[in-house]
Amino acid sequence: LAKEGLSVRFSDSKDESILAPVIESSFITECDGMVDRQGNSRIWIMDCRKGLADSKNLQLAADWFVSVLDQQNIDQIVVKGYGAYLLVGSILVTSYKTIRAGIIRESSKGYDTNSLIEGSLDYRKPVLLVDDILNSGTSCKSALTVLKNSGFKKINAAFLMKFSLGMNGAVELQKRGVQNITHAMEVLNK
Repeated sequence: LAKEGLSVRFSDSKDESILAPVIESSFITECDGMVDRQGNSRIWIMDCRKGLADSKNLQLAADWFVSVLDQQNIDQIVVKGYGAYLLVGSILVTSYKTIRAGIIRESSKGYDTNSLIEGSLDYRKPVLLVDDILNSGTSCKSALTVLKNSGFKKINAAFLMKFSLGMNGAVELQKRGVQNITHAMEVLNK
């Protein structure tokens, strides 16, 4: 990361030793032909789906999220997005206590319950919105809309990585009522 002009700041020193392998395996510098949303060539990307697709890394991440659930006394999680899909099952089986989970769909199926939230969540209880990366907050903002429209009042959020490279998704989530935003590490310009 330093070679690319970036630094990583961990929220807690124990998180650094635990989660460093996730970062290392998710940071990609071989980006021939890759472009960003504006069409500019990429020199690096952070793809947690790659890092979390390794069971050792997934277990490390799940352990961290379970500790967040314990600290915040929350017993249900919800995810939206491909990076988070790897996390939901691992968090469920890692937790030593019973937790509920849900997955937010991009669109309803159009039949059966026709719900945007699949799973066993209770809207009357706090929920932890889980994702791998927080950058602009776009996917989380749409998840918040679905949760609020479904009656959820107390929504917290936790991310492995928060990017502080010009887009401040955390501020956007706070404006929309997320009560507590937790991240294991922050990626910054040097």
